[in-house]
Amino acid sequence: MIIIKSTINYLYGFACESIIKSKSNYIIANDNQLYLLCLIKSNFVDKINVYNFLIKNNYGVYKILYNKKKNIISNINNNNYILIRIDKNKYKIDLSDIINGNIYYGKGKCNWYNLWCEKIDYYEYQIEQLKKSYSLLYNSFSYYKGLTENAISLVSYINHEINCYISHQRIYKNETNIEFYNPINIMLDSKVRDVCEYFKNSFFSGVNPIIDIKNYIDYYINNYDDATLFIARMLYPSYYFDIYDKIINNEIKEEKILNICSRISEYEELLKDIYIYMLAHFKIPEIDWLKKI
Repeated sequence: MIIIKSTINYLYGFACESIIKSKSNYIIANDNQLYLLCLIKSNFVDKINVYNFLIKNNYGVYKILYNKKKNIISNINNNNYILIRIDKNKYKIDLSDIINGNIYYGKGKCNWYNLWCEKIDYYEYQIEQLKKSYSLLYNSFSYYKGLTENAISLVSYINHEINCYISHQRIYKNETNIEFYNPINIMLDSKVRDVCEYFKNSFFSGVNPIIDIKNYIDYYINNYDDATLFIARMLYPSYYFDIYDKIINNEIKEEKILNICSRISEYEELLKDIYIYMLAHFKIPEIDWLKKI
């Protein structure tokens, strides 16, 4: 903490009244103002154009501060960070925040097909090496591999450019504005990415989102691409792979996967309800097993 304090003072010219470590980041307070020192885990330069677009359009994304060297990236303890000023009191976001934050950016390629194929190949190889140590993961993996293959099959129909919107790596039901408006978490993707992740997380947090999903379909799904990608994203078990990764990285106990696996039948019923409802609006590809549940 001493190095962080002294470096902030030197590079940004203010003293840190308090510092709280939050995962790989630091929440810093000074003179009734909060800042977030964020570790950069990937090439942030790729996100600068998107960040500048958001600033220009007054999106509300938190501003990145320049250091005394007139750079936005600061090297501290051989790690790269950016310092963000948090301009609003902390609050939980809701579905309306996600929808309102879905700003159109331009045309782009949907990379889900390649990404998911590569991911499932990697997991398939890894799980064979881990089957003796992680029996719960090993025994549950094939089911979620099947869901992923269904999602990949749907995405294969979208082999052209799509409309890209401001999106996030992950959206959780209890997400706060600090994560939501953090430029580190922002990316470009289909407009259904964020809402689908929110709906999935809501379900596994104990809230059935079917009414919100049907309302969203009625008001915001207006073409074949969005309809197909919506079903594909709801099929894709990101919730399973997120927990899988945390287990492998020793962040949580393996038994946590049972919270997901124990609700397979319930989630299949939700998927069926969504799929049947979407079919009434759009002629999307057939998924026979869902209709037979």
